[in-house]
Amino acid sequence: MASTYSQNLKIELMGIGDQVDSWGDTTNENLGTTLEEAIVGYGAVQFTNDANLTLTLSNSNETQTARKFFLYVTSTVSLSTQRDLIVPTIEKTYTVHNNTTGSQAIRVKTSAGTGVVVPSGKKMVLYANGTNVIEQMDYATSLTVGALSISTPLPIASGGTGASAASGARTNLGLGTIATQNSNSVAITGGSITGITDLAVSDGGTGASTAADARTNLGLGTIATQNSSSVTITGGSIAGVSITGGSITGITDLAIADGGTGASTAADARTNLGLGTIATQNSSSVTITGGSIAGVSITGGSITGITDLAIADGGTGASTAADARTNLGLGTIATQNSSSVTITGGSITGITDLALADGGTGASDASGARTNLGLGSIATQASNSVSITGGSITGITDLAVADGGTGSSTASGARSNLSAAASGANSDITALSGLTTALSIAQGGTGATTASAARTALGLAIGTDVQAYDANLRPLVSSTVVNSTSGTAIDFTGIPSWVKRITVMFNGVSTNGTSLVQIQIGSGSFTTSGYTSTAGNAGANAVSTTGFITSVNPSAADFRVGVITLTLFAGNSWAEHGVVGITTINSPTSSCGIVAISGTLDRVRITTVNGTDTFDSGSINILYE
Repeated sequence: MASTYSQNLKIELMGIGDQVDSWGDTTNENLGTTLEEAIVGYGAVQFTNDANLTLTLSNSNETQTARKFFLYVTSTVSLSTQRDLIVPTIEKTYTVHNNTTGSQAIRVKTSAGTGVVVPSGKKMVLYANGTNVIEQMDYATSLTVGALSISTPLPIASGGTGASAASGARTNLGLGTIATQNSNSVAITGGSITGITDLAVSDGGTGASTAADARTNLGLGTIATQNSSSVTITGGSIAGVSITGGSITGITDLAIADGGTGASTAADARTNLGLGTIATQNSSSVTITGGSIAGVSITGGSITGITDLAIADGGTGASTAADARTNLGLGTIATQNSSSVTITGGSITGITDLALADGGTGASDASGARTNLGLGSIATQASNSVSITGGSITGITDLAVADGGTGSSTASGARSNLSAAASGANSDITALSGLTTALSIAQGGTGATTASAARTALGLAIGTDVQAYDANLRPLVSSTVVNSTSGTAIDFTGIPSWVKRITVMFNGVSTNGTSLVQIQIGSGSFTTSGYTSTAGNAGANAVSTTGFITSVNPSAADFRVGVITLTLFAGNSWAEHGVVGITTINSPTSSCGIVAISGTLDRVRITTVNGTDTFDSGSINILYE
């Protein structure tokens, strides 16, 4: 019964009773190549032209790139646009590294699927589900990240800000400039606050939402609503105050003892004050029609051209206002009107503090005045630079997002309005960075912060759990089998420059003559001299300088089977050794040799020493690594 192959990984499934003597080789190939490639295999994928690239998977358990776990994708040309990497339509996990030239993304997809785009220079873990290629993981119950790097700003709907700069984030979130201030140093320079519970007097407010209630709470009467330049008092009494403007009506005549005139008419007021008619005259036009002045009798007209009236005689001793003020010991304040006094220096001392009831503060210092007025420390701040460092504001309508608030009175509501993600398990996080603690294996991580520690934690320590490798590790590549049924030479060309070892395999190879079969190598062309080669068995031996000979004493009926290994010795020198059996000779032939070629090896030829015998049976292949 012939072997079949598994749907996804192309594992060879041997038929019952098949491969009696070779089932172990097939099993080893299944485990050592097929399964190992799918679990930890590294595959080099290369775009050799600016077009889409398709990976295929055939019914074979030999090494295949499409089966590899890690696909390292490069290009020999600069990609001009996004290209597709088309993988087989199977069920399999891939890790893809886009390291192509041209800074273009690649899309990893099945032939009929939509696939996933891998940005230039990025690595992604993908899953082919038998229909399409999708991202392997889009949810984590809890993640801690070290450094987050997102190429496109996370939108508000996903718990981000939709911006890559602080100012743009605040704009998208509807935050005003107040959002940039510290809570212990808030400066409000405009706008309005509405819908809040009345701020208590003890908190620097009025405890009211109307002007009338505010005046009541502050102990202010109706006079507080009047302008100082137009005061109207319609009742009560006034004691010990000075009024310099406005009018007082409807009150009992203010007695002289209280600073009034005791009269309601000008004439009665002058009478009560003991003023004569001269009191009604302007100072610039005085007419004295009788009486006397300190021993002087003036009986009419005006007084002019007299010697200055001495202070002792009731005068000023001067003929000018300035000299008169000087003689009377008056300062510049004497020239001001009582209704418009300007004091630009000096000090007022020794007076009793003016009580609150008289329009004062009842204190002689600023701190005491604020205390008496029921003012807090906020009263000392400028309205355009308010700093609130404590206390609380309660009972207010939720401050809208547009006004610098959250529009909610609960944390969950605030997060919802601000489109912010909650802590703990959620589906809003699409990418993470800034991890400070390594994600544990139980959380889907490695429990480590370095690649070496991660491999150890996962049981993949290089050199212990898996074969050691380095960044330049190359795959073991099998060439294409060539039937050796014609021609005088079998050539394998295009061997990569990184190759360090080549295995040549013979399967029933024969020729139509008796010339020894030899192997020649070269760089650009085949080297046909300078070989040091020897071969022998129990019956005979031979040497050659034209190539590596593989057997001795052949006949035209011989069939050759065996393996020859070529290994880079140093520089461009290659050593050879191997064993080839011939069907007509009981003893297999061992061979060895060495040769230096002109440059880096890029070709291998299997031919005969005489160069004319023709191959007529069997097949030949090579492996290189």
